[in-house]
Amino acid sequence: MTQPEQTTVRRLGPGDEDVVRKLAEREPQVGLLADEATIFLAAFQGTQPVGFVFGYELPRRHGAPSILFIYELEVDVACRRQGIATRLMTELERIARSRAR
Repeated sequence: MTQPEQTTVRRLGPGDEDVVRKLAEREPQVGLLADEATIFLAAFQGTQPVGFVFGYELPRRHGAPSILFIYELEVDVACRRQGIATRLMTELERIARSRAR
């Protein structure tokens, strides 16, 4: 049995519109890549995107100044059960916590 290809995770931003289009089922809204309150991460095997998560940092009226709302999480069917969703969520949490300081 061969090992799955190494998976990398990175935050998407302006210039990654083609990556978002590859991940979408319909024409996506790529303007959110420039929104600082949106955290959009993609997982790649080689140069191929195989999963993503994105959420919004929402202001709160009391308590902590903001909360992370996870809007969507998806991993390609052929790449599931490899820990990709866990890696995406772990990185999303790390980014959100670092912004809260």
